Amino acid sequence: MPEEPGPEKATRPALVNWNRLAPVITGIITVPLLAGAVAVGWRTWERRTQELDCRKACRLRLEDIGKALNAYAVEYGGAFPPNLKDLNSRYLFGAWRFCCPLDPVGYYPDLERALKPSGGFAYAPELGMGMPGDFILAYDRSHDRHRRNGLEGGRNVLYLNGRVEWWPASHEAEFQSTLAAQRTAVEQWRKSGKPIESFGEFYKTPADRKD
Repeated sequence: MPEEPGPEKATRPALVNWNRLAPVITGIITVPLLAGAVAVGWRTWERRTQELDCRKACRLRLEDIGKALNAYAVEYGGAFPPNLKDLNSRYLFGAWRFCCPLDPVGYYPDLERALKPSGGFAYAPELGMGMPGDFILAYDRSHDRHRRNGLEGGRNVLYLNGRVEWWPASHEAEFQSTLAAQRTAVEQWRKSGKPIESFGEFYKTPADRKD
């Protein structure tokens, strides 16, 4: 006898295989995180690169200032100008060349803004040709200006011999000591009234000061 139709058997839903889905779920979560990390890393690298470019630009501008000061001194018997603005138009063209790109004076400043104390480069006009080549002639005003994007701060420094060197902020005390010793030597020499050839009597080199 044929069986009478009975109630349909309830069907059980298929079980989810979590072992198979786990890699998919992990990928969905991980990919955005990795993409975000890469983006943050890229931005950090880009900012650090921009900062290093600014340091280079500051160094090149100081090198140009050093060449202009040397040209001025040759024309004026070994004396440097009382102010950097005296170089403008004849020895160095453009107010922007008297300040660092990071200075808060605008990208195209006028000369007064470029040389004001809040920006630009500090300058030691009391020096003259014939003094030690390792004397500091000009430098970044602030050693914190370049402290950005995980990089240690510091300043570019122009020496009398035209060389430009980077002084990290960790050596700031040594920098200030060198600058103070230089100023003291110049002051003592000027008071003595002796010729420039006698300047060595009043100045100790960094190596001599350590002894």
